[in-house]
Amino acid sequence: VLWSISAAISSYNIAAAEESLYYNQPDKARHYVEAASRWGPRSAPLPPQYEAKWRQTKLLLQGNAMDETQKRALYDEALAFLDEAQRRQPSFSFIHNARAKLYFVAQGQGLITDGNDRAIAELDKVLKADPLNLDARTGLANIYLHDGELKKAQAVLDDGLRWPRPKGQPDLDYLVLTARVHKQLGDVAGHDQLINEALSRAKSYGLTKPAQK
Repeated sequence: VLWSISAAISSYNIAAAEESLYYNQPDKARHYVEAASRWGPRSAPLPPQYEAKWRQTKLLLQGNAMDETQKRALYDEALAFLDEAQRRQPSFSFIHNARAKLYFVAQGQGLITDGNDRAIAELDKVLKADPLNLDARTGLANIYLHDGELKKAQAVLDDGLRWPRPKGQPDLDYLVLTARVHKQLGDVAGHDQLINEALSRAKSYGLTKPAQK
């Protein structure tokens, strides 16, 4: 009974932390992350994962106002929490996604020089084990886009078209992102085909017209 109660309280705080981090409110999220860590079962991988995610978000949003020591501390602590999360649940693919995001942010903050390469390696691991993982696939494509590797981004996204995606907005966002990359590479016909598919699916999902990006 006590385990069930602690798990429920931890789950509530994880959800609240996720919402705060989604809206880029790391200071508000801190309270919920601490509560999730305090109440969560010792074997649960989510509390340390969110300790890491909080630090990654803090580094992303406020790193430019920090000195090198402060930024390094956040990065090292986030890595340690991800190691702990992976120790608790070695097969938890979200940990690899979290590592990739942390490496990407760390390179942007000048903490490491090979962050994007490390992130790509982590996301490749996820997609080899689970090609349907939309978070890893779009994350990998966005890193390639950030680096100006449009053809690599297109290859990753086009490969994802072979696999089922969550219905609704995630599916539409994926189609629009893929269409945008096709357009950037001069494939107007491919772009139009994907946008028309997105429009058709938006109608079937009962959603409004997806915005072209």
